[in-house]
Amino acid sequence: MALVGVDVVAAIAASLADWAVRGGGGQITVLDVSFTYRVLALLTIPVWVTVQALSGGYQVDYTNEGLRNYRSPVVGGVRLVAAIAIVSYVTRAPLSRLFLLDLFPTLVVASVVGRFVLRRVLDGVRRRGGAQVRLLVVGDEPSIKRFVSHLRRHRSLGYHVVGACVPPGESDVLVLRDRLVPVIGKPDDAVGAALGAGAEAVAVVNPQHFTEMSVQRLAWALERSGIDLLVAPDVVDVAGPRIRVMPITGMPLLHIKEPAVDSLARRAVWRLSQALAVPLLLVLLPVMLLIAILVKLDDGGPVFYRQERMGYRRRSFQMLKFRSMVADADERLAQIIQLNEHDGALFKLRNDPRVTRVGRIIRRYSLDELPQLLNVIRGDMVFVGPRPVLRREMGDFGELETRRFNTKPGMTGLWQVAGRSTVPWDDAVRLDLYYVENWSPLLDLLILFRTIRVVLGGSGM
Repeated sequence: MALVGVDVVAAIAASLADWAVRGGGGQITVLDVSFTYRVLALLTIPVWVTVQALSGGYQVDYTNEGLRNYRSPVVGGVRLVAAIAIVSYVTRAPLSRLFLLDLFPTLVVASVVGRFVLRRVLDGVRRRGGAQVRLLVVGDEPSIKRFVSHLRRHRSLGYHVVGACVPPGESDVLVLRDRLVPVIGKPDDAVGAALGAGAEAVAVVNPQHFTEMSVQRLAWALERSGIDLLVAPDVVDVAGPRIRVMPITGMPLLHIKEPAVDSLARRAVWRLSQALAVPLLLVLLPVMLLIAILVKLDDGGPVFYRQERMGYRRRSFQMLKFRSMVADADERLAQIIQLNEHDGALFKLRNDPRVTRVGRIIRRYSLDELPQLLNVIRGDMVFVGPRPVLRREMGDFGELETRRFNTKPGMTGLWQVAGRSTVPWDDAVRLDLYYVENWSPLLDLLILFRTIRVVLGGSGM
């Protein structure tokens, strides 16, 4: 109903905009029936809602994710304009071009903006624990844990796991991060378990453990129950653009395209980063000079901090930052290493005693990373990419982690905008690998947009 309300408001706004532009004057005759343009604009309201309903714009979509939320108004708007143009041509009705040019673009934009606002509101509600979708998961324990871990990284999806169906002999209770999930049956018991738990959706994460049931039989059994069926293939870290469903003699196969590691588009983005870094450095030069003076006056130590990092194809380079810690911070690390608040290879301490007064401010707003523009100009880094790793961290890398070296490290990336020190090490590695495997220029733009929000919010520590 919220989407219907959004579209009604959008149609009213478009009608008011048309009245403001055209004054509502004039009329049109269609099959001997005359309408004023003011009445025609008002008729757009029920017509627009009907078009959205017929095109599936109001179907329940629990995920609230991706551009498909905005596809319906755009496609519906194009189809409606085309239909009106055809009817106008066939009936020889002298339809005003200005009517089409001001009403329908306004209508589509207003609907898209309304959906965006509604999505942001729903995201916020779900992050606070509201509007949750009760989910039953079916599969073996390792598969369920991987699947739920992926869901937990995206809290805006709003799934709340209420139970699990696992093969006989496994645990009675699953420990999933910070909560316990009861086991309420075997995979073949999924239908009864879902109804008993009041689940709104069932997710099958490993169908191999069905003995009498199958995914098709489960779908039949859930018909008209109001419970959605989700089937999760073991490709949760592969983005949608790389996946295409190929029906082969009635059997759907997932075709996963090779990642664009050394593509021409990626190399073009690298060159563009270098070109844009030069004017950006010149614009930010006064700010950087002020920071340099403050760092020097704070304790008299060096302005810059240089550290060896590993980049594209494991080539080492000296990464530059404004010094935000005491000059002998590396030597003092051994004294506080046991206080590490992060797991894995990273050392993070929220109240690190080595951070200087100026350093605490510039780290909060990520201003200490501005000198990395020089690394971008030299070609060692780009604006968006995986985190540049330390040489000592490579000792813990397996074959999977080394794939991050297939691209250049970035000043920002998925890991940074996801929460930095609050993200567990395994998830941080997985986010970087996801970026490498599923890179696209649009993904870079989205990360840059989120980076600006993070920096302005002062959550850079």
